[in-house]
Amino acid sequence: MRRLLLLFIFAFGAVYAQSDSINKLDEIILRGNFSPVMNSGFEVKVIPDSILRNSYESLGDLLQKQANFYFKQNGSGMVSSISLRGTSASQTGVYWNGIGINSALNGQTDFNTLQANSFDKLEVRKGGGSVLFGNGSIGGAINLKDEVHFNTIRQAQALLGLASFDTYFTQLTGIWGSDKFYAKISGGAQTSENDYPYQNTDLKNDNGAFVNYNMNATLGYKINESHTLRFNTSIFDNSRELSRTLSTESKAKLENSDRRFLLDWTYLGSRYTSSVKVAFLHEDFRYLFDKKVPANESIGSSDRL
Repeated sequence: MRRLLLLFIFAFGAVYAQSDSINKLDEIILRGNFSPVMNSGFEVKVIPDSILRNSYESLGDLLQKQANFYFKQNGSGMVSSISLRGTSASQTGVYWNGIGINSALNGQTDFNTLQANSFDKLEVRKGGGSVLFGNGSIGGAINLKDEVHFNTIRQAQALLGLASFDTYFTQLTGIWGSDKFYAKISGGAQTSENDYPYQNTDLKNDNGAFVNYNMNATLGYKINESHTLRFNTSIFDNSRELSRTLSTESKAKLENSDRRFLLDWTYLGSRYTSSVKVAFLHEDFRYLFDKKVPANESIGSSDRL
C-alpha cells in the first residue's frame, strides 16, 4: 500500500512538473537587410554616397581606408579576400540589397570584382552577431545598398582619371527621378599595365595587367502609396594576369564574370509590411595556367535563383 501511494505521488508530481514547464516563445522574424530592429545593440558603420561617388576604387581598397579592414591580396588589382577578426573570407557575409552574393564556387567574395562607387551606401557590421543575416557570417557582414528616391532629381556625373603604370579609368553616372519613377544607371572601365618594380630588387611585375568593366542600374516605380516595384542589376567583367611573387614568376591569367538581377515588390500597409524578392545570380571564371596556352585551363560557373 505504501509503495502504491508513493507511486501515485510521484506520477502526480511528474505530470504537474511537465505542465508547469511549458513556455511560449516569442516569434522569430527573419530579415534580409540591416534593419535597426535586427541591429539593436550592435554598431553598424555606414559609408555614405558622399564618399562613394567621388572616388574610383575597388570595394576592397575603399573598405581598407574607410573601415580599417584587413585584406589579403597579391598586388594591385589581384584577387582580394577579407579577414575580419581573425576569420577567413568565407566567414564574412557579403550582401547586395539584402541578398547574399558570396560565391557558390568558393564561398567567398573577391573584393576587387566590385566597384565601390557603383552603390549608394555601404553598411558594415563586425562580429559574430552577423550570423543573424545568414549561415557562417561569424566574422561580420557587409551590405551593398542601392537606394530609390521618389522626388524630382536630375543628375549626371563623370569621373575620369589616370595614374602610374598606364592606369586609366572612367565612370559615368546618370540619375533621373520623379514622384512616381526613379532611374540610376552607371557604367565604367579601368585598365592598367600594372608593371611596377619590386623594391630593392631587379624584378618587375611583368604579369600584372588587368582590365575591368562594370554596369549597374537601379529602377523604381511607385504603383501607389502602398505598393512599390524596384529592379536592380549589377554586371562586372574582369580579366587580369596574376602577379608573380619575389621567388616565383607567373604566367597565369584569370577571367571573371558576374551577373546579378533583383526584383523587389514592397507593400507598406497600415497594419503590416511585406517585401517579396526574386533574385538571379550568375558567376563564371576561366583560369589559364599559362596565358599563352589557352587549352591549359580550368573553368567553372554557377547559377542561383
